[in-house]
Amino acid sequence: MARNLDIVKVVFLSEESKQGFIFVLNTWLYGMQKAEVFKTKPLLSRVILRNAQDFFVRIVEKLGIWKFKRGVTPIEAINEHIEVLERLGFASRSNFVIEQPTENNIVIKVINCPYRIACEEIMKEGHELACPRAVVFGSSVKDFSGKYISYRVEPLKDVRGVKQCTINMNVI
Repeated sequence: MARNLDIVKVVFLSEESKQGFIFVLNTWLYGMQKAEVFKTKPLLSRVILRNAQDFFVRIVEKLGIWKFKRGVTPIEAINEHIEVLERLGFASRSNFVIEQPTENNIVIKVINCPYRIACEEIMKEGHELACPRAVVFGSSVKDFSGKYISYRVEPLKDVRGVKQCTINMNVI
């Protein structure tokens, strides 16, 4: 397991590879969502992102890097997903502030999200955004807690010089 994790980190997470990967993600996300401007909802983006999440879970479990728990609460599913991202070096727990004002409401503040460049452009142009983080967190909630969520993304804000967006999720 440790060897597989080391291989993943070497292949994907040198600083140069990480920056290149973030550039490709933003370009892909922007292009994919721009291709959907004629529809009222970014359905294709959501389907592709859900499939990417399924693939991510299968690879992580197949390599023995992580075994996702089933039957957890929605907030536990989100926290576990963040833990895996951190373990792989794709994100840091410090990039997420999670609050649960009520049993069925989860608010996630995402700080310096790697997708923010594409998201800023899509939102600036007035198009509905299929937020990759929200879709993936929603997939984790569905897969590991059996619950469904709806979400709303609040536009990026500059909070003390740091770009931050807010994902407001409701368990339905």
